[in-house]
This record gives sequence, C-alpha cells and structure tokens, in this order.
Amino acid sequence: MAEVIKHGIIGAPDLFAELESHPPGPGTPLSASQLARALQVKIDVVEEDPFEEGRRAVLNLGHTVGHSLERLSGFCLRHGEAVAIGMVAAARISTELGRAAVTLPERIAAALVAWGLPVRCPPYPVEAIWEAMAHDKKRRGRSLRWILPHEVGHVEIVDDVPEQVVKSVLKELARSES
Repeated sequence: MAEVIKHGIIGAPDLFAELESHPPGPGTPLSASQLARALQVKIDVVEEDPFEEGRRAVLNLGHTVGHSLERLSGFCLRHGEAVAIGMVAAARISTELGRAAVTLPERIAAALVAWGLPVRCPPYPVEAIWEAMAHDKKRRGRSLRWILPHEVGHVEIVDDVPEQVVKSVLKELARSES
C-alpha cells in the first residue's frame, strides 16, 4: 500500500487525493482502478528512463531512510512500513529546505496512517540510521540520493541534503505523535 501511495505522490495527484479522502473501511480494499493508476505511474517512469540514467530514481521516494530502517530492524520492519516512514522523512526534509509547503509532510502522514501504515521512526539512534544510510545501494558516490516531494505530483532528485537537516528530521520523527 505504501508503494501505491508513493506513486500517487510521484505522479498521480488525483490518485493520492482519492486515497487520502477515502481511507479503507472494513472490507474496503484498494480498487482495481486505483492499482492500475499506481502501476501506470511506474510504467511511465520506467519507459521514460529504461536504463536508470535519471528520472527513474524518483521511484525511490522514501527508500533512502526506508532501507536503513529495514536493515536496522533485522528486516522485521516490512518494506512498505519502512518506505512509509521514509516518505514522511523526505517530505519533512523538503519542507526544512524550503522546497515544500509546511503542510505537505502532515498531509502525506495522514494518508499513510489512514491506510494503516506507520509514520514514526523506530527508536534507533540517529547515528545508527545515518550509518545504515551510508550503505544504501542507491548512493551516488559519497553522497546520499534523496527524492524530495515539492507537492503531491511533483518530486525532485537531490544529492546535496545537509547531514544536520537529515538528523534533525529523524530525531523529530522519533518524537512526533503523528
């Protein structure tokens, strides 16, 4: 489900809006139409960049933090759960850098929570999360690659996020009540 919401954030704002305004109830699964629209985002991105030379990296929204949380949990934290937390972290980083509205992280977090996904960072030391990110396979040389949302439907690839911003956001996510 986190990947479906992620695809809405990347390139299907109508899908995201639908998911945030109509959270699941008992017996209300994701519709075939919603799944098809999410898959179409991925198809469009892969067709645009079949050799992973640029834009395809946007499919990694939430994965920079997500992969580190999976690793630190000994893979007890599911991929979608870790990516959900990572998407909130990316949105908060984007806000801290002045690239997104201050309401974006809470909007993303609310949609994730409505679909039963976590948005708080587990109580791992921030230094351990940072170190685990240093081993991410999607690194670009010595820098971490971030996919930062500007708004729902528009994300960018960023390689120069200051370490102190990332650590501050991770600390806040561990303390937040969302």
